[in-house]
Amino acid sequence: MLVGYSKGTTDALEAAVNHPEVAQRVSAIVSFAGVVGGSPLADSLPGFQESLIKNMHIPACPEGDQGVVESLSRKTRQAWLAEHTLPHTV
Repeated sequence: MLVGYSKGTTDALEAAVNHPEVAQRVSAIVSFAGVVGGSPLADSLPGFQESLIKNMHIPACPEGDQGVVESLSRKTRQAWLAEHTLPHTV
């Protein structure tokens, strides 16, 4: 069983789809406040979030968000869900 919170849920879903060796060991994915279908927050403030993240200087972290905010948008999540099916074992 994989348990995901927020973006962790999308990561768990993608791991199950993209890595058959992981899916074979998973019987369920449980979501707590998961961003399965996308986040209105990711849709509503992309410029603000992008600016905020871009201006944060955290040692040992690459600059920017590496596309994370966009990956949580409703458009991106809905497209992913339409294109992918969870393995039958999950």
